Amino acid sequence: MDHDNRVYAAMLGADEIRVMKPTSAKARDHYASFGYEYVSQEHKPSLPDYCVMKLR
Repeated sequence: MDHDNRVYAAMLGADEIRVMKPTSAKARDHYASFGYEYVSQEHKPSLPDYCVMKLR
């Protein structure tokens, strides 16, 4: 599944993939297991919490 997301994002020319507003700590841990980094709203007050994977 994650490989497909990276291929699709690359086709679009995206620099990163974000999962906005992960619903729980378990969801954050799930995405972290695929290499995503959790970003708390405390670090970016203008955005909600999200998980991000840099592609480039």
